[in-house]
Amino acid sequence: MRRLAAALLVAAATGAWACARPEAPEAGAQGVLEGDALKLLTRYDAAWAAKDVAAVDRMVAPDYVYFSSKGRVEGRDQMRAMLASPGYRIDRSTRDDVHAYRLGSTVVIGSHWTGAGTFEGQPFTDDQRCSVVIAFAGGAGRVLSEHCTNIPPGAGPVPANAP
Repeated sequence: MRRLAAALLVAAATGAWACARPEAPEAGAQGVLEGDALKLLTRYDAAWAAKDVAAVDRMVAPDYVYFSSKGRVEGRDQMRAMLASPGYRIDRSTRDDVHAYRLGSTVVIGSHWTGAGTFEGQPFTDDQRCSVVIAFAGGAGRVLSEHCTNIPPGAGPVPANAP
């Protein structure tokens, strides 16, 4: 009886540990949720480039928040107003060095984003390291948060996995 109790205790402890630790994907492997998040990000970038406010609305969470490279914190309404503004235009943009990181039903996508355009009559050129948080609920992914940090001129992009 003691052996059975000890065996059950070991099995329970091992099972609890296995459930508590995140699964590490095989090198180069990409899960379905990560793939869905990356597809959503591609559609999101295209909607921004097209200034498609309705499409962006469908892709962002109701409590979306953006942490700007200048330290501002903006919500969904400010983001929509900027996107809809005739004074805002993206002339070109690229996103590379894209990596997805997942825990549960949340995926954080890190990337290097460059872009140029005009905002309120002033031209801008951005070279940024960005993170986009995509949360999945009810079978759908939504952009919950974004944060971009300017890369100083001459620094060049820093690989996502660099220390």
